[in-house]
Amino acid sequence: MMKLFLFFLFSAPLIAPHPIHLTVMEIYSAEKSKNLECSVTLFADDFARAIQYETYAPQIQSGKLKTDDLIIKYLRSKLQLKINGKNGSFSLQKTENTHETITCYLKLNAIAAETQKIEIASKLMLELFNDQRNLVKIRIPGKKEGALSLDKSKTSAVAALTAD
Repeated sequence: MMKLFLFFLFSAPLIAPHPIHLTVMEIYSAEKSKNLECSVTLFADDFARAIQYETYAPQIQSGKLKTDDLIIKYLRSKLQLKINGKNGSFSLQKTENTHETITCYLKLNAIAAETQKIEIASKLMLELFNDQRNLVKIRIPGKKEGALSLDKSKTSAVAALTAD
């Protein structure tokens, strides 16, 4: 992952800026464990700025700090979940990178079938962009699928999950 961020830092002037500022979060049921999991996909260049990668690059390169630590610190500071009225914690399972995006896979502390309500507060990237949108898609078997759109004027929403 460090090599990917270094690539973006040094090649950013070569990549045309993207015209939208968007994150996409998907909340879903894990196939094996039936727990809730989610993925958060962000533009890699924006995310490197958000976690202040340039500031921490020397510590990462020397092995004193892990990129995953920066990622989870940022996500926990900007993303809060309540599941059935209880604070939801999450852990970073893995990340996947493409040329333009990074996807963070998170494990939530809830069983999908027991989930009736999800409260989401997302301030991802709002410190960087006034036009930032944070989309949330929810798909849990046996429940109606839904989507939420969050931005600077609306940073939180509640999804009541009803049966299909």
